[in-house]
Amino acid sequence: MRSPMRPYILVLVAALSGCDSILGIRDVHEPIDAPDPVPPVEVCQVCIPDDPTGDWAVVVGTTSVNDTGTTPGIFVFGDELIGTQNMFIANRLRLFSELSTVVTTIGGAGFAHVNKPSLLHPSMQSTLLEYEVFLRPRMAVLALGANDARIIAAERGTGNGYTVDELGHQASIAVQTALDTSQCVVLVTVADHVTPAEHDVVLQVNAALAGLASPHVQIADWNAFSTSHADWFVSPTDLHLSNTGEQAYANFVVDATLAAKNSGC
Repeated sequence: MRSPMRPYILVLVAALSGCDSILGIRDVHEPIDAPDPVPPVEVCQVCIPDDPTGDWAVVVGTTSVNDTGTTPGIFVFGDELIGTQNMFIANRLRLFSELSTVVTTIGGAGFAHVNKPSLLHPSMQSTLLEYEVFLRPRMAVLALGANDARIIAAERGTGNGYTVDELGHQASIAVQTALDTSQCVVLVTVADHVTPAEHDVVLQVNAALAGLASPHVQIADWNAFSTSHADWFVSPTDLHLSNTGEQAYANFVVDATLAAKNSGC
């Protein structure tokens, strides 16, 4: 049975017509025509809550679109690390790939969030499955994992906390969800620019992501790329980005996506 209400996608529509300005805003008032998502089976059963509260809270993000290219296009799903660079990424990917591009960010979100409707629907945000069915992109870029690492570290020792095993399971579900409609998935690793207590968690999260690599799943190693650039981060023990870091991250996501496309992924 279909639910009586679905989340709407609010997207910014931009076009490259000799200027960089956003030409308009499209509010898609039609519900997303997607099947009712089945909540993924959770390895630890109770470690992912049904409600987005506490460490699992999310911040309403933005969706930027450059739909002047060909389709199927590119879909980038990221967290707050993309910051204010949504439109830059959409425009650059459209320019150099010639594909229409959608870039969505949700602050506080990780792989578990984008798989579970009850963590996103209260704030009228859509899951990965819903975006994939709606957009049917050629490529999906998942720039997630930082918030998974944050929550895992925060909930260690609580008995029913989020775990690296569960993160690996959720990332695998997200990859399979994307590959059901997309030809290629790019996973972006997490910067090991954290407190000593979180160091091992980030390493394990990145290892879980690397374990998903295949001819159709490519790993974009932001951790290795950023390791010698302390000025890209807001502090020595915080993986969030300075203004310079946001621009570097945006360029990295663009370059990694184009490299994956050009490799035939």
